[in-house]
Amino acid sequence: MTIITYLKYFFRKIVNKCPRGKIAILWVYTIALTIISTYFFNQVFDMSLTTWHTHDFLNCLYQGKITSFYSIVADRAANGGYFNNGINSDAASYNPVMYIVMAIVILPVYLLFKLIEFDYVGLAYSEVIRVFMIGYSIWAAVLCAKIANRITGKTIQNTPIYYLSSPIFILCTLICNQYDVLAVIVCLYALLFYNDKKYIRFALLVGIAACMKPFALIMYFPLILIVEKKLLKLLLNFLVALAPFTITSLIPYIVDPGYKYIIGVRESNFGFTDSIFETIIPGGLADISIFIISYCIICAIAYLITTNGENIKINIFLAFVSYICFFSFVNFHIQWLIYLLPFFTILVLTAKNINNLLIMEICFTGTFMITAHMKTTATLLLIHSNFVHHHPEISFSIYDDMNFYRHIIPSLSIPFSLMVGFGIAFIITYLAELKNSQTDDTTSLNVDPQFSLLLIRSSLILLYIVPSIYSLFSYT
Repeated sequence: MTIITYLKYFFRKIVNKCPRGKIAILWVYTIALTIISTYFFNQVFDMSLTTWHTHDFLNCLYQGKITSFYSIVADRAANGGYFNNGINSDAASYNPVMYIVMAIVILPVYLLFKLIEFDYVGLAYSEVIRVFMIGYSIWAAVLCAKIANRITGKTIQNTPIYYLSSPIFILCTLICNQYDVLAVIVCLYALLFYNDKKYIRFALLVGIAACMKPFALIMYFPLILIVEKKLLKLLLNFLVALAPFTITSLIPYIVDPGYKYIIGVRESNFGFTDSIFETIIPGGLADISIFIISYCIICAIAYLITTNGENIKINIFLAFVSYICFFSFVNFHIQWLIYLLPFFTILVLTAKNINNLLIMEICFTGTFMITAHMKTTATLLLIHSNFVHHHPEISFSIYDDMNFYRHIIPSLSIPFSLMVGFGIAFIITYLAELKNSQTDDTTSLNVDPQFSLLLIRSSLILLYIVPSIYSLFSYT
């Protein structure tokens, strides 16, 4: 009991003596959670495979065979040259822009491996890229701060720590070991141009982001429809936004037969179009996608709203609603939720009543953690090389039995329904915030009243990592 008393005393001393003591504690706590998550978890497959493909992309560029990149990768995948899963899983299927961006990221490591021999190139790339992704996430957090500051005309305090202490960041970027943050950064730069009313540049950056992952387009159409009403200008903006993906997909489709073949195989096995029609209602001639109907309604509302781009918070809110609609009705991968985080950050920190929105975000994030755990069989992600080498008895056959929540929650529908419900609750709360906000005056993040909420929010990642680690060690 004495130790606990001393810890409490020490904690209070830090907080009382240092004006920024609570934020410093939140930073330390976030870093500790980041280290734990990075050490125990590593969904290594996607990152290793993509970096291997990028490695081969650079080889093709060096050898003058860039027009045969997809064919070379397809042949290697078919012969078990990557993870011996065949073309369905191992072939390169991203747009060329993705490999160009990744090539820029890994180029220093690639050149290093050209100078020295190394047996575990894919694993090394994966670990180095994880460090890079933390750096890019900090970059994204700074961009969120810049957008929030421009919206309010004031300096919003603590935006980076709000972004980086989110369990969504830790899960989607670190635990899942994914690179979606690269597209998020481009989207944030696009929003900066949007805020400055430079809509052509906004469209161009959205198009580039869509080459990496198409989800940037979800925010694009409502955002442009809310500020541009002239049909010819709308058409021009649409063409600019769609041009990068169209051109960069058409070129390899024409010059490299392997690209056409890989896309056909991937679409037949992992078709994104099928996911859009995952939630349907019966129609007269065919089934109707609820997502498409809902998204069309959002776009129609955006077109009918006349803000002239002045109240940028309404515009960003409508883009957020579009993403909530997408994640409610489309079968998604958990790492895609990283696209929501900038909107949560900006909307919450530019609001007058932060606490109510923060509570709704906490509820959404907590139910998402449980949903993600049940959806992916979280212990599948406990494949960091340390554990793979020392515990070969952990096989895929017992992963389902190791999933903690599946033993106490009868259906994935329960946490997922709650997650969607809290997403809608956030929307309703923000609508009330807009209605009650009589002026544009916005307070910066006041640490004192909601420090406990920020701490609870950061701790929600434990809903994911503690059951997984407990399950792992109970089998070893």
